[in-house]
Formats: sequence, C-alpha cells, structure tokens
Amino acid sequence: MGKTNLLYGLENKLGHLLGELDAKRDEVMRIKALVDTLPAITARIRELEQTIEGAETVIKFDHPDWERDTIDPVRPQVHQIPVKLGEATRKALEVLRDAGGEGMTFRDVARAVLRREGVEYDQKTLDKVSNTIGNSLRKKTDILESDGGWPAKWRVIRRS
Repeated sequence: MGKTNLLYGLENKLGHLLGELDAKRDEVMRIKALVDTLPAITARIRELEQTIEGAETVIKFDHPDWERDTIDPVRPQVHQIPVKLGEATRKALEVLRDAGGEGMTFRDVARAVLRREGVEYDQKTLDKVSNTIGNSLRKKTDILESDGGWPAKWRVIRRS
C-alpha cells in the first residue's frame, strides 16, 4: 500500500525540521567558537588603540596641525583557503606532473589538492581554491600549456 497524503506531508515537514535543526546546531557551534576568541580579540583592540594613540602623539609632536582624517584604513589581507599560504601553486604543479601529461581543469586540480591535504570541502571552498590555483597557474606559460577548450585543460609541457 502506498503512502497517504497525510503521511507524505508529515514526512516532508519532518525532513525540513530535521534540516533546520542541523543548521541551527551548526550555527550554535560556530558562534560558541567565536565567543571563545572574544578575549583575545578584545585585548588586541586595546593594544591597537594604544599603539595608534602613541603614533599620533609622535606625529603631532612634529606636525601639530596633522589630522587622522588624512589616513585611509587598510584592512589586513586574510588567507581564506585551507591550503597553506604559498603551497597551493606547488601542490597544483605536483598534481599536474602526477597526471602524466593528461590535461586537467583548474577545478579538477583544486579537488586533487584538497584531497591530498585531507580537507573536507564545500562548494565555496572549492571555488576559492580553484580560483587561487587558476590565477597562479595561468602565469606559468613556460611550463604549462592549455588545450584552448572551455573549460581549459592544462598540462605540464614535457621537455625532451
């Protein structure tokens, strides 16, 4: 006997509720992790404020009419991929060398790099790693070549 409309509707609703519960639990874990970093961040803010105040005092000593408004804040660059800074290109080249001359898209290379690193990844992380690898490997035209297709498949140039 098949499912009734009532059973089907309740199972569907239950599926949505279970999904929302998982998402909320993940959100709570993320927030708890952020709360743990609060004391260190607060201490760093105090340290930065003191350093800025000291630097302004020194500048105003020599230039009394100087104003802070002339300085535009520059946000720090934050490394946002799970592969260590500077390692993505090297690991991508290793993947292409190990492919034995078979062409690979940047996305395929990124997947292989993340697998080698043992990283569980989502679509956003894969996109970031793929873009990082693509931007760095496009510059390596002396050792890499593309098939010219879309998406391009890249391989290491074999020198004889």
